[in-house]
Amino acid sequence: MIANHLSAPASKGQGAEEKTMKTTLKIESGRIRKQYPGQTSAQPVVADISADGEVYVHYNPEIGNAVPMDIGHGIRRRITLPVTTKAQARAWYQLNKTDLEALVAGMGERWDGNNTVGTLTEDARAALDALEYDVYANADEYNR
Repeated sequence: MIANHLSAPASKGQGAEEKTMKTTLKIESGRIRKQYPGQTSAQPVVADISADGEVYVHYNPEIGNAVPMDIGHGIRRRITLPVTTKAQARAWYQLNKTDLEALVAGMGERWDGNNTVGTLTEDARAALDALEYDVYANADEYNR
């Protein structure tokens, strides 16, 4: 299992109203790794995180740098995971549940004059940073 888990729960700002939000893990029912014909490597595994608390782990169906509109506008957040199996995805979720809950609790939306875009509180931004750092710092550990 992960020996050096660096992710810490995001701290609440002084005087901030504490909002807790439960998350639920949903994993692609088929394979979470897919290699399209003609590709030299498999599609990356991603976790899409929604404001309603759903953490959906699946392979990235887009080729290249394409992203769905709600991901591009920050309404849902996407993290590329260094996992290759469903068991590793479940382990990542359990180890990062506190940060995932802090992220979801601070997700919102606003109209920017052109589009509805996602917003994050300071605590949610800190949680997202911790999640992204954990993936970067522990990539080798997740694939053991």
